[in-house]
Amino acid sequence: VLPASDPQEPPDSIPPAPIPVFRSIRCQLALLEVSDDRGRPLRALPQRSSSLHVPNRGPTVPLGRRAHAWLVAVSAGRWAHVRELFLEEPELALQRDFMSGFTVLHWLAKHGDGTGLQELAKAARQAGLALDVDARSGCGYTPLHLAAIHGHTLVIKVLVLQLGCQVQVRDGSGRRPWEYLGSGTSGEIWQLLQAPRGTIMFPTQPLACSVSSASKALPPAGRAPLAACLKPQRGRRGASHQAGSESD
Repeated sequence: VLPASDPQEPPDSIPPAPIPVFRSIRCQLALLEVSDDRGRPLRALPQRSSSLHVPNRGPTVPLGRRAHAWLVAVSAGRWAHVRELFLEEPELALQRDFMSGFTVLHWLAKHGDGTGLQELAKAARQAGLALDVDARSGCGYTPLHLAAIHGHTLVIKVLVLQLGCQVQVRDGSGRRPWEYLGSGTSGEIWQLLQAPRGTIMFPTQPLACSVSSASKALPPAGRAPLAACLKPQRGRRGASHQAGSESD
């Protein structure tokens, strides 16, 4: 006679049913959170690494009060406020604008403040900070690119001669800083940015603004000077008078 089996205790010989592989991820997660009728949790599928896995970035961390004030001050060119914030927290000089990717060096170069650039570089060295003078913005601009675009020669000299920035760095469009120089730029700056010899410097102003003095002296069309109008008439009068005397 076989012993009566307890109806509440399931036999151990029956393995748990595996989760079908064709189920959706949502269904699999729902099944993993519950237990089967036997009181044992369902077996979880092994995790597989996927190249399409997107890491969790976590919650958005807002800027601090000083960091926000710093970005607003440098973008607006309020350098007195920038100095105050730098003295309170020198590490703010390493902040980047989250929209444009500009550093404080980019903003100084764009606004053309060569003196402020010198002061900031000196203060950063005293504070033990290493400023990246070749930092690239979202478009690939370095501070030297912006200085060349806006024609700030003093900033160009400070960046190259004092801070030792690279002059052959290309931006997002593949252009080097010297390719943004205007025709009115001195030859010293062209050589400083290592522009190739024989570079054609196109005028940045319309040609109508650079008319020679000789062309300016010419009268408008249809309005010849009085002497020019009288000269051929005198010649014709002399010729007619000479012809009349010969006929006589």
